Amino acid sequence: MSALILPRLARTLWRGAWPLLCLWLLPGCATRLSAPPAPPAPAPATVQVYVQQDGWHTSLVLPAALVRAHTRFLDEEPETVSHMGFGWGDRLFFTGQGEGWQGALRAVFASQGPALQALPYGRPPRSGQPAGREVVALSVSPAQARRLVDFVQDTLAPPEGATAQDLMGLQPGNGRFYAAQGRYGLLSNCNVWVGEALASAGLPVRTRPYSLTAEGLMAQARRWALESAPDTGPAGPALAPHDTLAAPLAAAPTPSP
Repeated sequence: MSALILPRLARTLWRGAWPLLCLWLLPGCATRLSAPPAPPAPAPATVQVYVQQDGWHTSLVLPAALVRAHTRFLDEEPETVSHMGFGWGDRLFFTGQGEGWQGALRAVFASQGPALQALPYGRPPRSGQPAGREVVALSVSPAQARRLVDFVQDTLAPPEGATAQDLMGLQPGNGRFYAAQGRYGLLSNCNVWVGEALASAGLPVRTRPYSLTAEGLMAQARRWALESAPDTGPAGPALAPHDTLAAPLAAAPTPSP
């Protein structure tokens, strides 16, 4: 009796189970049919930008063509300018009105506001010129380069009318200083500003506290340069303001970090 019941029971169970098996397999088939396409390849890193260290201070150096295309920083500069350097710091210390240890303490603990330095150069940067300077070249995509320019532009204080507030006019060897947004202080300095600029472009840079010091920022820039930059051969010529236009100008003083 049991020998007849067991085969019949097995057939009944199979007839009821195979539709459930199909339903279980169907999502797998559907997943294969509707799988998302492979992500697009990242844009080629065809633009070279620079992070520059002078003592405790760091700045960002961008190609002049890029800056000229999207901002007005170079409106009064000759076409022979090849790069534009940007730095952010305490307004009084940056512009030479708060020098010495008292000025440095005032900048850190009682800043009257920040300034953005815009300094035109005649050649791309190179480490060791002048002595003690370090330059790290970073290869980025055009979209990333545009985001860097936008970050710099957005640093300007809201302009009155259509012109940014130029604090001092052109300073030979030091460029121009503009009123800037932000709050300068112990935990928000020039190095943090450069780190935030790089992070805004999608570069793997950790901002404060990791970028509070120039060395903390430069160490991250070096790692990214090794991981991403193609071999571009020897470093470019020395960096000097307008050195392709006339005799080299006096080197800019090292600003506050």
